Amino acid sequence: MRFGWWKKKSPELAGVDIGSSSVKVVELAKKGKTLRLASAGIAELEAGAISDGEIRNAPAVSEALKGLLEQHNVSARNVALSVAGSAVMVKRILVPEAEGDALAESVLAEGQRQLSADVSELNIDYQVLGPGTAPKTLDVMLVAARREMIGHRVAAVTAAGWNPVLVDVDAFAIQTAFENAYQPAPGQTVALIDVGASLINISIVRDGVPVFTRDIPADAQYTAALQKSLNLSAAEAEAFKRGKDGAAVAETFMGAIDAARETFLDGLASELHRTVSYVHQVAGSSGATNIDAAYVSGGMASLPGICERLHRELSVQVEILNPLRGIRASDPTLDTEHVAEISPRLATAVGLALRSFDER
Repeated sequence: MRFGWWKKKSPELAGVDIGSSSVKVVELAKKGKTLRLASAGIAELEAGAISDGEIRNAPAVSEALKGLLEQHNVSARNVALSVAGSAVMVKRILVPEAEGDALAESVLAEGQRQLSADVSELNIDYQVLGPGTAPKTLDVMLVAARREMIGHRVAAVTAAGWNPVLVDVDAFAIQTAFENAYQPAPGQTVALIDVGASLINISIVRDGVPVFTRDIPADAQYTAALQKSLNLSAAEAEAFKRGKDGAAVAETFMGAIDAARETFLDGLASELHRTVSYVHQVAGSSGATNIDAAYVSGGMASLPGICERLHRELSVQVEILNPLRGIRASDPTLDTEHVAEISPRLATAVGLALRSFDER
């Protein structure tokens, strides 16, 4: 899928993912058909800087972005951003067959009817997927995001000294990264599950088309249990969740920690079950009635037992998404071991950086 607002023509651009607990950057280069990783990095944000996709502390976010882009010697001055959360709406709609301005007007009218916000407050994009299920109609993917949210992110990047030229949706950026890395077979249906610090995105994708996508607030119970049991700060608890404990854990705490982790994984599995059941019931006509494989990305992808728990739920292969699969480092000084370690957290940024190579 190739959505996005602004879409100014530009040279190569860096992918910048502004998440709820960190900001990430990826810059790619291409020679012929070969993709190379020019730079990649993550900067952690202070607690509360981002909430439900909204920037609450703009100076802190801009400062983190500035340091991140400078520290990793990002050469591109243009960046691609993305949005997610409750301010983003994705719907498949049917509109009468039309072209050009007439089609745009039909999409806007149907969007005004179906969306829960005034279209004057939204940035809207759409893509025609093919003929609709009713005669003389078109099947259209409609995507909308609050202009205010986009404006805040654009302002944060601009204040950091970079030029935002494209705004995408997290779920579609992750899909772009997945398809580039794994080259899915025709007809394959996959579940892409991005588990961040405060937001979970689940996308069911068939033949390159999102059948269904949803953003879900992440359960903070596991983080809270870690903070309380081990006397950790919010930042330390986030690091612990990703396996960076660095110290022996008292035996008496292990039961509470394991219970909190299992509760989180059970909740994630239940949300995935509800999503897949909905797709079976409502979107079955698309042919996406069975999931062939699932891929997990995001900061919580390294949580022990996550793939095994989701495998039990779906009865299909579940693996950690490596968005850099097939992409080699172009700079010999790049810490490839560290990049490999953080790669599941880079899925959105990789997908955004790949927009550099869209046909213009």
